[in-house]
Amino acid sequence: MWLDAATLITQPFSWDEFDAIARSVNSLPAPHPDVRYDCLRAIAMSRTGFYDSANQRLEVWTSAHIDRLVISKALEVVRDRAGRRWTQATAEGLVEDFLYQVLDDTGGGTVGDIVVPMGNPPLDHEDGCVYRTAMDAGDDHMSRKVIVTRDRSFRQSAPSIGTFVDVVTPAEYVSELRKARRPTFPRPPFRPSEP
Repeated sequence: MWLDAATLITQPFSWDEFDAIARSVNSLPAPHPDVRYDCLRAIAMSRTGFYDSANQRLEVWTSAHIDRLVISKALEVVRDRAGRRWTQATAEGLVEDFLYQVLDDTGGGTVGDIVVPMGNPPLDHEDGCVYRTAMDAGDDHMSRKVIVTRDRSFRQSAPSIGTFVDVVTPAEYVSELRKARRPTFPRPPFRPSEP
């Protein structure tokens, strides 16, 4: 998701640019025809630090594995909105100024280095490290864990691991947060109709 969002902005990363894009697509239906916008919206919506409109906390977590992956993929394959590859400094800025700011905003953090991936197999090593990150994240290991990814094979393989991690698409996550944040109106009491 971080890298998909990075393709929509120019380097170096700027919260002003990110927020402007998020505002421009905020009210559009999910899924968006371009999945990158759902990725960006998922990140923007997570920044509140709340799952719903009441008080259920939402924290974003990372690991050293994810941090390294964001930097290496930004350098190798990802291009910014202007079509340029990310430089070493701007790729590191994606982690420091973007990812870590979201962690700070939500009260999340990093689990550090991943020594043993989880669910490998059926997941490959990389996906197993992401899965382990989710399992190790947070202080309450019984809290709901969610991985948001557009990686279809990851989403298909993850349920076979049988743990407490939901693996969803960015559009599913955006829709879920929208539903949780929608105000509920009390239903009128049931009154039987008169004969």
